[in-house]
Amino acid sequence: MIKVGGVLDDRYRVLRELGQGGGGIIFQAYHMTLQKYVVIKKIKDEKVKALDVRKEADILKKLHHPYLPQVYDFLIVDGEVFTVMDFIDGHDLRWYMDSGILFSEQQLLRMLLELCEVLEYLHGQRPPIIHRDIKPGNIMIRENGEICLIDFNISFSENGGRVGGYSYYFAPPEQLSGSGYVPDVRGDVYSLGATFFYVMTGVRPRESSLKSTVVETAYSKGLFRIIRKAMEKQPEKRYQNIGQMRRALERQAEGAYRLVKPLAGAAGLLVVLLLGMALVLWRREKQEALFAQQYSAYVLAASSEDGAERVTDGLEILNTEGFARILKQRPKQRAVVLEEIADGYFAEENYSSAASYYAEAAQIQPDSIGQMADVRDQILALIRSGNLEEARHCVEEDGSGLSNETLQYIEAEFLVEENEKEAALKQMDQLLESGQERDLLLRCCLYGAQYGRETEDYDRELVYLKRAEEYADTLEYNRKIGDLFLDIWQSDTKKARKQEALAGAERCYQKVCQVQNAGYVDRLNLAMILEMKGSYKDALELLKALAQTAPEDYRAYREAAFALYGQEQQKPLKNRAKEPILYYGKLAQQYYGDRTDDEQMEQLKAMLERLQGK
Repeated sequence: MIKVGGVLDDRYRVLRELGQGGGGIIFQAYHMTLQKYVVIKKIKDEKVKALDVRKEADILKKLHHPYLPQVYDFLIVDGEVFTVMDFIDGHDLRWYMDSGILFSEQQLLRMLLELCEVLEYLHGQRPPIIHRDIKPGNIMIRENGEICLIDFNISFSENGGRVGGYSYYFAPPEQLSGSGYVPDVRGDVYSLGATFFYVMTGVRPRESSLKSTVVETAYSKGLFRIIRKAMEKQPEKRYQNIGQMRRALERQAEGAYRLVKPLAGAAGLLVVLLLGMALVLWRREKQEALFAQQYSAYVLAASSEDGAERVTDGLEILNTEGFARILKQRPKQRAVVLEEIADGYFAEENYSSAASYYAEAAQIQPDSIGQMADVRDQILALIRSGNLEEARHCVEEDGSGLSNETLQYIEAEFLVEENEKEAALKQMDQLLESGQERDLLLRCCLYGAQYGRETEDYDRELVYLKRAEEYADTLEYNRKIGDLFLDIWQSDTKKARKQEALAGAERCYQKVCQVQNAGYVDRLNLAMILEMKGSYKDALELLKALAQTAPEDYRAYREAAFALYGQEQQKPLKNRAKEPILYYGKLAQQYYGDRTDDEQMEQLKAMLERLQGK
């Protein structure tokens, strides 16, 4: 059960309840790994029964648009269902209305056009996604002035299952009738119009009340006509889609801007056109330079990030306003971002999301080597998600360009999922004897090591891990193999094997830390391995360098205290010094603060108390 102050799924610290909506209870939380604020929504029990959980999760995670919050996670914990998404800084339209704040017509037009853009995006999905609950409380205005349409996780597709509720004042009349109602895009057209009717007039729109109400508005007749047309009682009299409404708003906006400051004569018009063109080109060049910088930084850093960070940073690129146009013109770069996101999901063992991103990457780079790699990884993700039928269909439909070695490996993965593990290992061993594709050989070695772990055959696991080292040529794989060596060191009881495993972990993390963009955690792990090995001097040099790069991170001070303690324990009792240990230990406690999520800090506290004779 979720509660304020608790931790959900070992990652999300629940900070406060934000409120309740038609679909569930909403909380603000803190992602302890990514160190960012998120929103967690607990879906009400009656909604869970109506939801196809897997399908809903896949749909939501695929959506990325600058005017939508990004959905990061879909959790099932103790039978309760939660969605995790961006925390949006700012206030909703309802707050502005309650505060008596009036918007200019230009502000309203901008908001309406942004909402039309995001609704066109939702309606353009296949199948279309209908929001079905557009209202002032579901339209956020960010600190930068942009809108964000929220609470779309209770939406559903045309001709799909009926999930979620609606708001009486802003729902279309046909939705309220209930009998035989099949939602379509015109319902969202009505709700958008009704929402801005309320913003423009202060009157909550319901057909019965409007007949006896004289409605006044300070805004132009042209804009008000567009809003009233969107609110026609009969769906066939409204705009038939959001695109039609958007074009009407664009014409209204052009007219409004022309009236702001007219210039006399053709010369004035030419100056405006030239200045406008120069401004557009300047903004475009600036946006493309920003994209190039952010894209390059992401690709370079991706290998040193964990899966969750890779997903978050990749989604940020997809969601940044202006980048969508650039990525549309550069399908290869878009494919790279999608692949990195997919790899991140795969590393986090979120295989269904990984499969959908691999599939999207494959679609935008047909007839290429990259496409076949994406198809292969999509199939593997489908297998590991347990979706064997779709995986076999993908092999039949899209796998004609896959190599024989790849098909052999895929068949072995099917055997693993079908619990024919010995047969799978035999097939992978055959690949190891005759195969040439390094990535596949590495995967075979990792499965062999996993099989050794499952059967508690640590000698077998060590053999496969050492061979895996030969094929590992990325930070990610060296890190993974190093962690597997560490698992043996922690689990095994045989001293010789423990030492062999620790040496393997050191080799792998030395490779990881040799690269220029090695991360803080990687270097911290290497220092801890050196401590375990008894190389305290080398560990301390590395930890002091870490403390200089991140002086407010307590972990380097914590490990320095432990390393110094180990170093002093090697000396005769009369020669041991405790002051350096206390110095680094107290620094660790200072920067750790009031937190309680690190067991090693409890060990450090006990060690410091012993040294001080408490």
